[in-house]
Amino acid sequence: MTPSNQQPESASQLASEISNNPKPKVAPLVSVVMPFYNTEGYLPECLDSVLNQSFQDFEIIAIDDGSSDRSLDVVLEYAQKDSRIHVLKNKVNSGVSKTANVGMAHARGKYIARLDSDDAYEKTKLETQLAFFRENPDHVMLGGAVRIVDKKNNIERVKYSPKTHEEIIDKIFTFVPCQHSTVMFNTDRIPNDFTWYDPNQNIAEDLDLTFRLATYGKIANLDDILATIYERSESLSHMDVKNTFKQIYGIRKKAIKNYGFSPSWQSAITMRIQKFIVSVTPAQHIFPIYYAIRKHI
Repeated sequence: MTPSNQQPESASQLASEISNNPKPKVAPLVSVVMPFYNTEGYLPECLDSVLNQSFQDFEIIAIDDGSSDRSLDVVLEYAQKDSRIHVLKNKVNSGVSKTANVGMAHARGKYIARLDSDDAYEKTKLETQLAFFRENPDHVMLGGAVRIVDKKNNIERVKYSPKTHEEIIDKIFTFVPCQHSTVMFNTDRIPNDFTWYDPNQNIAEDLDLTFRLATYGKIANLDDILATIYERSESLSHMDVKNTFKQIYGIRKKAIKNYGFSPSWQSAITMRIQKFIVSVTPAQHIFPIYYAIRKHI
């Protein structure tokens, strides 16, 4: 299922590998795909959280999207110390979706885990998800709970998400039901020609992907805390708040029109109410209102 009529650029056209680490003939069970752009202050904790996993049969595919800080230097220094890290660099700044697609094209694992470069895994994250997939091979995607940390490095709260496939699909029209730095994908359920991220969608691209993956298998979330998420005001979604919510609304409408989803009447009404509130609320008040409501969901 390709989300765009445009032919996506190949990974080799967009990026080149700049690390010299060998790739073993036997592929690792898990590939961790991590695009990064100007997150040098977060990268050591992020990379350490993967390297210190209780499960060790993995590779890290790290893709630089034209960072102007020391992010690339930091990742290359880690790659020199651990041969499981493979570093690619985009030829031009391309946005998160195209950059993530480069990583997905290079991933060799049966299971692919995603990680934003300003977040961090819990120590047993990969082990816990692999145990679930062994018992539930009909699932295509698995996420979990997250610890949310504010800009002062204080733990704000733990966020839990809907657990079952049915609950996730019921809630997906009212809020984003899966935290992307917690997700792992079972590629056995996914066609070889699958387009992972819509190259034209750089905001809420994970929501669009969740809709499309749900047509290939079940989705679930664990109550286990799998990652720590650092909320940054300079993130793309925070910089243009009204556009973020406009994009989310558009993705949900596309899912109804193109992917065959049908929201409940409650969700359909909530979507329209959300759209109205965003349209009349000053931009600086939207996220505070959203977070206040989200704490009670």
